[in-house]
Amino acid sequence: MVKTQKIMSKLFFSLLFLVLVISSCKDKEVEENLLMGHWTLTEGFRKNKPSKMLDGIYFNLESPAKVTTNFMGAEARGTFALEQKNLTIDTGGQKTKFKVKELTENTLTLETTIQGIPFRFVLERK
Repeated sequence: MVKTQKIMSKLFFSLLFLVLVISSCKDKEVEENLLMGHWTLTEGFRKNKPSKMLDGIYFNLESPAKVTTNFMGAEARGTFALEQKNLTIDTGGQKTKFKVKELTENTLTLETTIQGIPFRFVLERK
């Protein structure tokens, strides 16, 4: 009886540990379905300073992995790939990798470096 209780106790704690590991790994990944939608800039930062030159930027992310955006100036269509918290947008001649810093139902924060200059985009779902 005591031996059975020890085995059950070890099994319980092993399963609990496994559940915690799996759930913490899932938290580190961005859910692609939450990323889908039309996102418009609410705040833009260049070199960690607010920048009005970024006003009007948008990202429209659709399934299956299609994107329309104007973050490089003119509107461009392309594809995107999401791997954990890394979002790569390919608009044909230009591939840009973003780090997804925050993603909620209504807010998306992306960070990237373009020509050695850091940018941060705070976007709102529309």
